[in-house]
Amino acid sequence: MGIKEMESTEFAGIGRELLESGRGKVSEYGILFLNEEMKKSLRMKGYLRSMNGQM
Repeated sequence: MGIKEMESTEFAGIGRELLESGRGKVSEYGILFLNEEMKKSLRMKGYLRSMNGQM
């Protein structure tokens, strides 16, 4: 992401949307949000186990 793109990005709004979505998982490191591509990759590597279709 370039500087111009960063300057025009509403990071606070994105953060609010994520927090309000309820899709985050609380961990000892904070609240984690994974996209579908990352979930698939982590499952394939054995780092993530499926729990009723969630993470």
